[in-house]
Amino acid sequence: VNTGRMMRKWGPFEHETDTCAIDTLLQRAVLGCDDGVIRIFSTRTGELVKEIPAHSSGIKKVCTSPANGDILSAAYDQRIRIWDAQTLEPKIELARAATTWERSLNWSPDGASILAGTFDGTVLVWDAATGRLSQQVGDQKSAPGNACFNEASATPAGDMAVVSDDGYIRLAKLTAGASAWRGQFEPSSGRVLMNAVTLDSETRRVFTGTHDHRLMIFDWKADALVNERVLALGEGPINSIRVTHNPGFDGDAFVACYSGAVVHVTRAGAIKNKIRHHEGAVKALRIHPTQPLGVSCSADGLLLSWSLDGELLQRFPGHTAIVDDVDIDPTGKMIASAGRDFVLKVHSIAGGELLHAIRLGRRSPKSVCFLDEKTVVVGDYWGALIRIDLEHEKVSRIQIARNGISSLSRSGDALVATSYDGSIYLLRASDLEVINTLVGMTQRLQVNGSGH
Repeated sequence: VNTGRMMRKWGPFEHETDTCAIDTLLQRAVLGCDDGVIRIFSTRTGELVKEIPAHSSGIKKVCTSPANGDILSAAYDQRIRIWDAQTLEPKIELARAATTWERSLNWSPDGASILAGTFDGTVLVWDAATGRLSQQVGDQKSAPGNACFNEASATPAGDMAVVSDDGYIRLAKLTAGASAWRGQFEPSSGRVLMNAVTLDSETRRVFTGTHDHRLMIFDWKADALVNERVLALGEGPINSIRVTHNPGFDGDAFVACYSGAVVHVTRAGAIKNKIRHHEGAVKALRIHPTQPLGVSCSADGLLLSWSLDGELLQRFPGHTAIVDDVDIDPTGKMIASAGRDFVLKVHSIAGGELLHAIRLGRRSPKSVCFLDEKTVVVGDYWGALIRIDLEHEKVSRIQIARNGISSLSRSGDALVATSYDGSIYLLRASDLEVINTLVGMTQRLQVNGSGH
């Protein structure tokens, strides 16, 4: 730390490493990896001490106890486990909570407690010795949950379904002349963070995907969601869902999962196939409007097309980092993708040729949408929209939100943008001017005890 000199380097590894910790007591580096394995190295010699197959899904957090070096690991399999520092054997598992979708965990300074900040806007406290959940701190009575929007799916008429961190499904109407919430629904099994939603106006169904690996299907009746069906996919958190109306697959859904699988679910609600062409979490997928094929992108940098039967069709010259989103243009000729290498790539679907590679600056993109075959819009993690004129490869930027643009979708002639700031923005396609807004919450910042 004093000199900035690198003392040691481990890797590269075959799997992503999302989290790491230093155990100063036992002189170890602890890595939590995307294959569910904890890898422990000696900071003194650099040697591998042990690999622990700790979880069935990617590990999102490791941290070590300041009291004795015990290791805490939390993963997308919804388990939080403690490993004995001396034996490196499992010691205890923390009790589950109804709102246990933690974003951050750590030990208390004396090692007696474990704390977690949740996506529900609360803090959980466990007894480290017993794993018992002792308290949940936060106001859950006046306004339970945290309406941090992750995706909206809209019809051309402006009807939409929205999902968020708080685990509610919201129905809304958003057009140039109307903005109204139409209903807020909690699944029968309780609230769990949801990243993915699709409203299929042809079959009048709403599909949502949860953080605890479940696909939920509802019938859409006016301003209500009824006839809830739940399918446990067991493939990690669900990132994206799309429905096709191609002949032979009419009404079937395709689901992008953290495990790397794309799960094909029939109209009747049964798992038909698990398409496994990706090596990392599938971040997004789209289904071609007329042809029986889909495209998907993933955390391993891959950008692929595949038949609806699951056959790999095309491996596009992908990105050098995580690919966050992909879209198909309205004519069905091109795909656009953007990733953590800060590049927008546009390919021909039929031949796979790279048509455009346009640098977007140094802010990570999150969402991508074709307005038409000549215009792509990208939303970034800072609340800005980037408009790309493909014909002239001209890039312009406009700030619309106070937090990241989590999703973009078309609604008739307009564009719908959801934001982590708790708002949904309707934008005029010609100039990206905000013409209407729906607000679910207003984020607050506490500074020295006073709200600002």
